[in-house]
Amino acid sequence: MRRTPRIFYGWFVLAAGCCVTALVGGINVYGISLFLVPLTTEFGWTRSAISGAISLARLEGGLLGPIEGLLVDRLGPRRIMLVGLPMMGVGFLLLGQLSAAADLTGLDSLAVFYIVYIVFISMGGALGTFTPATTAVANWFLRRRSLALGILSSGLGAGAGIGTPLLGQAIQNLGWREAAMLAGAFVFVVGMPAALVMRHRPEQYGYLPDGDAAPAMQAYTRAHDERARDAGPAEENFTVREALATRAFWILTFSFTLRVMVSGAVALHLAPLLQDMGMTTVEAAGVLSAIAIISILGRLGIGWLGDLVDKRLIYLVGLGAMTLGLLVLAFAQEFWQVALFVVLYGPSYGGLASLMFAIRGEYFGRQAFATIGGAMGPVTTVGTITGPLLAGYAFDTTGSYRLAMLAFAASTALAIILVFFLKRPRLSPAAQDLALAR
Repeated sequence: MRRTPRIFYGWFVLAAGCCVTALVGGINVYGISLFLVPLTTEFGWTRSAISGAISLARLEGGLLGPIEGLLVDRLGPRRIMLVGLPMMGVGFLLLGQLSAAADLTGLDSLAVFYIVYIVFISMGGALGTFTPATTAVANWFLRRRSLALGILSSGLGAGAGIGTPLLGQAIQNLGWREAAMLAGAFVFVVGMPAALVMRHRPEQYGYLPDGDAAPAMQAYTRAHDERARDAGPAEENFTVREALATRAFWILTFSFTLRVMVSGAVALHLAPLLQDMGMTTVEAAGVLSAIAIISILGRLGIGWLGDLVDKRLIYLVGLGAMTLGLLVLAFAQEFWQVALFVVLYGPSYGGLASLMFAIRGEYFGRQAFATIGGAMGPVTTVGTITGPLLAGYAFDTTGSYRLAMLAFAASTALAIILVFFLKRPRLSPAAQDLALAR
């Protein structure tokens, strides 16, 4: 092992990860909803039609998730990011030239939008941002993994808190085309340098997780072994096949599915919901920004707590707060009700988003972190597809999002019931010996 450097390189990995999550949070996760009203106004598309593009993109992500996770674990996050980020940047540039692309190809403008969003923006974002960044951070941190992933996830909130209002200003003052092209340029300016900083695992460079020197790591491992009867082993590395055979994998997968169904739909449809209440584009962007900023409290606070207490209990509390927030939003008519929704939903949404990665790392280990996450993808994709479609269909048929918000509140309540049955899986002694041999 090398001598421990003055500044642990894992912090640079974490900082680079925060840059790319901030990028995708500001212009895609939150920012894409700001394009919904301008696109429907100019092209006459329904909200269900645009939601269909988002849902198909998430279907693509779910189907490719296992392959993406395997590639990240095999090739490392940096190589995958250097492929995905340019794709996302080109996608936003093409979005700004949507009409010209339709004229050039002879395709319907909606078909071109589907191609641009699904093939370039969504696939590029999936390959270039959150999956490789979370994998790298989960590998570089062990004792402080929950906090590190909370900080990483806070990058998404910070990016949305700053970038989404700026994107809203650009759409309102310059036009949606110019704003899309500026977003594309920003991907290249910020994303590519951050990708070059990424590294896969500390052991490949002669270091240990958390910046520990070898004696410190050995002492830490011995301490965990001494209390193994009460707290379990420090880390058990499951293979994908071993993880699939556990009840915990499926409970986590289905509870994550219900949660992402809600968060994906709210991220896409909250801005038009607020504009239907009478808010301007800039005001709606301000509410999205407030959620993103407040979510940082949840990401950091829950990340800190996750290293100290049972993550399952924290997850239950977060789901409860999210359920109450959705019920408030379903009947919101005045600004104070929207503010109450933000206070309830923001911290729980942010904290749960980072906590699900920490739980996966704690329950199944680092060795196949991305691959196991990819194995969850085909199921969680059902949630990411149905959420936006359900919200868009509810609005197109009833003229309101109330029915959708009530359905989402019921979904998070069901997730609470599932998590009550969650227990940490354990490898058999023979499997533990085999894992050590690997």
